[in-house]
Amino acid sequence: MINFTKPIILGHRGLPSKERENTLSSFKRAISSKADGIELDVHLTKDKKLAVIHDHNTKRTTGIDAVVEELTLKELKQIDSEIPTLREVFETFGSSIIYDIEIKEKPFVFSNLPKLILDEIYSFHLEEKVMVSSFNPFPVRDFKRLCKTIPTAIIYDCVKSVPKILQHGQGKYIAHPDFFKPGINIARKQITKLNKPCSVWCIDSKADYDYFIRNGAKIIITNRCDEIINTL
Repeated sequence: MINFTKPIILGHRGLPSKERENTLSSFKRAISSKADGIELDVHLTKDKKLAVIHDHNTKRTTGIDAVVEELTLKELKQIDSEIPTLREVFETFGSSIIYDIEIKEKPFVFSNLPKLILDEIYSFHLEEKVMVSSFNPFPVRDFKRLCKTIPTAIIYDCVKSVPKILQHGQGKYIAHPDFFKPGINIARKQITKLNKPCSVWCIDSKADYDYFIRNGAKIIITNRCDEIINTL
């Protein structure tokens, strides 16, 4: 299991302030900035491949309106050749870094995405370098049923994209995660009250880093890992 005896800094989708998010270039830039690892997002393509991209639709990142889950990996890479697979990320970095894998599964889909991610983790022997998280509590629950030893986290924040019923971490009652993973805004209200380890995302200033570490955060996920690390 990941060693949480010291604060861990992860590049949020790599280093998106300098490179295109969720690309190998972005991940490499984060690691060259001395981040401990990376946070990345994984979708299941039409042909059951594990694509690393944040949105369910490619329009924001490519200008082309297409649904990731409705495309084969080949079709997806024809739209954007820089979209890597989870396997390609693992082949690039192996066990040298820590991974926070966010499962991108739409509500009430119930695919075999959690199992396929776990199979890929096992194939690279990365059980001690990985944690798994999602806004959707059901794939977290399913992953936890398959593997008890890899840490899991439920993600949440008070934003419109998150259903109100899940904005304060209520998914914990379904997923029973090992970690809470709140966004920075709700984390400010909750950090001193949480009864499980905390991973906070979008921490992009030294002042925020210091505040959350001082109040017990175990993992800091940042869009600016180079700038944060340079101040430490």
